[in-house]
Amino acid sequence: FDSFRTVVDETTKKVSYAPYEANATDFPLKEVKARVHWLLNEREGKMTWADVKVGAAEVDVGDEGVQFIKVTSLTQFGVDWIGVISIPWESVMKELNDTKFRTLLLGMLIVGGI
Repeated sequence: FDSFRTVVDETTKKVSYAPYEANATDFPLKEVKARVHWLLNEREGKMTWADVKVGAAEVDVGDEGVQFIKVTSLTQFGVDWIGVISIPWESVMKELNDTKFRTLLLGMLIVGGI
């Protein structure tokens, strides 16, 4: 995957590089396509990679359901990277739901003992 496209001015023969405007069809995995589509087309309207801002959101991603998504950026060796971390809502909530009644019972026992 080339993040830049080469542009050659025909009159001056000068070579420059323009940001590549990727869209979801450039990515082979369904899960990656859905997140890229959300990031570039739905999050704050249609944008390019250069316009993406860091942040976090709770998003309904296609048939995968609700996801916690965090967008981060990193510049290293003169290259701007964008990282997208996605965690399914169900996996986060399952652990919270599994422990909430145990924590509530333990809290009640401690308060009752005081």
